[in-house]
Amino acid sequence: MIPRPANSECDEFPFASTWQGSYTEDVGKFSVRYIDADSNRAGGNWLAAWYAYDRILNNDVFNVKVVE
Repeated sequence: MIPRPANSECDEFPFASTWQGSYTEDVGKFSVRYIDADSNRAGGNWLAAWYAYDRILNNDVFNVKVVE
């Protein structure tokens, strides 16, 4: 196990809040990485705001486009 760096949290994709996220999926079907805790919380806040703004409800289907 990789030791957790100070002031970091585990970030995951697909999002843990989705049915395909690390909270509900089998091992190996998601990606995790330690990131700065403040950045992780900010990302979670933005994600929650997006769910609310676009009224994404439990079991709604949506796509995420990953860009660099």
